[in-house]
Formats: sequence, C-alpha cells, structure tokens
Amino acid sequence: MRSVIFVLLSAVICCSQAQQRAHFSQYMNNYYLLNPAVSGLDDVFDVKLGYRTQWVGMADHPETYYLTGHTPVFKDVGYDRGVHGALRGQHTSWHNVGGNVYRDVTGPSSRSGAALSYAYNMKLKRHLHASFGASVGVQQYSIDFTKLNPGEADREIDGQPSINDMVPDMSLGIWVYDEYFFAGASMYQLLQNGLGVTETGKSKLNNHYFVTGGFNWPVSERVALVPSFMLKIVTPAPPSVDVNCKIRIDEKYWLGASYRALDAFVVMAGLSHNNLDFGYSFDMTTSELNRYNTGTHEIIIGYRFPLTPGLICPSRFW
Repeated sequence: MRSVIFVLLSAVICCSQAQQRAHFSQYMNNYYLLNPAVSGLDDVFDVKLGYRTQWVGMADHPETYYLTGHTPVFKDVGYDRGVHGALRGQHTSWHNVGGNVYRDVTGPSSRSGAALSYAYNMKLKRHLHASFGASVGVQQYSIDFTKLNPGEADREIDGQPSINDMVPDMSLGIWVYDEYFFAGASMYQLLQNGLGVTETGKSKLNNHYFVTGGFNWPVSERVALVPSFMLKIVTPAPPSVDVNCKIRIDEKYWLGASYRALDAFVVMAGLSHNNLDFGYSFDMTTSELNRYNTGTHEIIIGYRFPLTPGLICPSRFW
C-alpha cells in the first residue's frame, strides 16, 4: 500500500510540472501576478486581494488566495488636464517596488510563497514607457499524508506524517506600454530548484514563460473595447493560449469574456470607482472535467491608495 501511495503521489507531482503555478482568470485586472515589471505604473499604492475556488463540486478541489501590493517610489506626483489626472507623461524614469504572498491548496498538497519585487520604469518616447522588473522570494511545497485516508495502511510514509520543502525563487519581466497598448514578457521559477517531495528524489521547478499583449480601443466617449491575449509556455506541456475581450463603460463598469484553449470559457464583470476595484469571474469548463464540476469562481477586491491626497487615478487594466 505504501508503494502504491508513493506511485500515485509521484505521478500527480510529475504531471503537475506542466503547471506548477496557480492559474487565474482575472490576471488582466492584476498583471502583476504574471510580471514583476508591472508595478508602480500609476501614482498610487495598488493593493489587491484575490480568491479562486476551482472545479467546484470535485472533492479536494484547488483553492487559491493571494495578496499583492506595489507602488512607485522617488517619483514626483502632480496634476495636469489629461484624462488620467497625473503627470504620468512628463516623468522620464522612476523606481517601483512591490510584493506578494499566496497560498494554493489542493487536497493533501499545498503551495505557499512570498516575494518582493523591484522595477525600473523609463521613458522611450513622449507617451511610450518600458519597465524592467525582477522579484526574489521563496516557495514552500508540502504534502500531508494524513489526509490521504489510505484505508488500513498507516497514515504516514516512512515514519513521516508529511513532507515539506522550501526553496528560493526568482523571476524577471519586461513591460512596454502607453495609454492605448501594452506588451510584456516574463519568466518565473528562474532558478529551477528541486523540491524534495518524491520518494526518488527532487522534483524540479520548471521555468514558466508568459507573453501578454493588448490594446485599448475607444469606441465612443463612454465605451472602450480592450482585447488582449496571454500565451503561457511550460515544458513539457503544450503552449496554452487565452484570448480575452472586455467592454469598459464610463471608466467605471466593465464586462468581459475569455476563452482558454481546450480548457474553459470565462465570463466576468466588475467596477472601478473612486480608487476601488472589484471583479468577479466564472469559468465554465470545456474539457472532459466538465462532467465532474460545476465551474470555477474567482473574486478580486482592490484599492488604490493615492500618493497625493484627493488624487483619483483610474484603474489601468486597459
């Protein structure tokens, strides 16, 4: 029985190499989740709290919690007559700092992590900027064998009720943008450390590559379309592509839809008003797993603390 349990665990862990990081449907409302260069783009301290419960209805389905925060530093903040209300276009360069913590739980296994980031934002042209960022932190993986319920077998493996391992981590990213378009690329789990969570030895953390892009298309004075995409590459899995589109109304309300190839169709909605952000999304599974779950829910709540009293800075989710 012990051997069988270890074989099953090893198979799950090896398969999970294809996607070792938690997936989110509303990353377009918080691109900082995918790229450390996306920090301090606006003149606010941006804080977001997220929760995702995936494949509801399945036993021990994944649940993920996260908290992110980032802000510019050593940057003059003021006003102009532009639509965004800050002297964003006049800055030649500035520094940005941020951080995040998360916890991802799936049955007997869990992943936790924390990281701090730094980014340097520089002007390329009058309204075109590029940001270069990096983050360093730690990841902790654990398996609680007492939750496996292996029947008559002992609820521990080789005398251990659980296995825990913590390793350092690092990521890099670049982000190019103006008020109407953005493009970015990032690489996570740069160090490719090994985790001691299998009987045979270390299980390597694979590199995760993210490529994103999109633009803001004003249809009228009140309405704008925001199409975007995200390409994720994780060896040895095939590339994964998301195609998204959002409708933004009065710089306040938004509706959106997303298609994740061979996985899910997503509908979402939210508001951004007076520095407060709220978003909700629902994933409808299109793969064979749709027979075993009723969907995935995700919620984001955020607030942009102005660096200058009274400053209202619209959410920059394009």
